[in-house]
Amino acid sequence: MANIDDTRRAYHASGQDDVRDTARGVGAQLRDTAEEMGTQIRHTVSDLGAQLRDTAQDMSAQAQAMGTQAKETVSEYYEQGRETLRALPQTIEAQIRARPMEALLLAGGVGLLLGLLWRRS
Repeated sequence: MANIDDTRRAYHASGQDDVRDTARGVGAQLRDTAEEMGTQIRHTVSDLGAQLRDTAQDMSAQAQAMGTQAKETVSEYYEQGRETLRALPQTIEAQIRARPMEALLLAGGVGLLLGLLWRRS
């Protein structure tokens, strides 16, 4: 009988060892898979970060270019306005010399209108 009991014990022990070995193998595979996935995730996140950084730099460069262009455009309009204001007295004088009677009537009308407004207040 000892033989049968020993055989049973040996059989059960070897079965447990097989289960343990299988569990260890599965555990090792899971660990390896998790490490691979972690590495892939790190690379993906790193790539996304680089893309975001590049996109932000491109947007910054575009914003600076647009700001420079806007500054130049505003400067041009300012310069045109200054030239127009500089030429305004000569333009007005030329209009008065070309049509003196109309200029006199216009000045009188403006004076009359201002006088009426002043009197009301």
